[in-house]
Amino acid sequence: MKKTKQIVTLAGITLFSFSALLSCAENKELIASTLPATRSATDPAADKVLDALKQRGKDLKDFTADVSIAETDTTLGTEHLKVGKVWFQQLNNDETRIRVFFDKKKINGKMIEARHDYLLEGGTLIEMNFDKKELARRQVLKPGQKLNPLKLGEGPFPLPIGQEREEVYKNFGVKKMASEKDDPANTEHVRLKPLVGTRFARKFLQIDVFVAESGFPIRIVTLDKGGTTERTTDLTNLKINGGLKDDNFKMPTPNKDWKVVEEDLTQ
Repeated sequence: MKKTKQIVTLAGITLFSFSALLSCAENKELIASTLPATRSATDPAADKVLDALKQRGKDLKDFTADVSIAETDTTLGTEHLKVGKVWFQQLNNDETRIRVFFDKKKINGKMIEARHDYLLEGGTLIEMNFDKKELARRQVLKPGQKLNPLKLGEGPFPLPIGQEREEVYKNFGVKKMASEKDDPANTEHVRLKPLVGTRFARKFLQIDVFVAESGFPIRIVTLDKGGTTERTTDLTNLKINGGLKDDNFKMPTPNKDWKVVEEDLTQ
């Protein structure tokens, strides 16, 4: 299952690039000096935010939002930006589906059209790259396997939505942060610092989550474990439980001149 999760995460972030969930250089000294070695004491103020996130997950049926992903090289100061839309739906039998469609990106300060479509449904990840005219269809889950794209470590969004507070504390030191002027309006800010030895410590130095009054995160900032790549995911025009249809998850049919790749990554 390790290979499967890597592929899902990579697409999610090339998606959110939520490759966010991945590829950083080793920097053990930096990690050891900045991350807690063992689980820290709980922060009562942070507990309230975690409880709100858990409650939000209880009745979450679907959501849509405009999404922007800004990736900054902290050493060079360069930034890459993608913008688009995300759709998520909870189906019957604990099945979910999520689609992210990017239609623009910023290069040298100028926004240009750049279409990239992702769909994760029924254990299959479909990726359409319109610039390259390539479609990749990858089987990433075996029959009966489940994946929750909103669970920490399983999808493009490193979020603790719908998770027990104790599960979060098993992997992170959690701290409620003071509000700053550049924070999204009317949000609570918590910082998650991966505990040494957890799988999150191999990917992240820290994860900052900004939770709106609705109990839904609208900004997620991840810093890779080397401290060189910061990714900021912003969700705006968020609509929760508005009702989604199959058409929201229907990808366009590629033309005959497209390259099509079929892979089974469960073998």
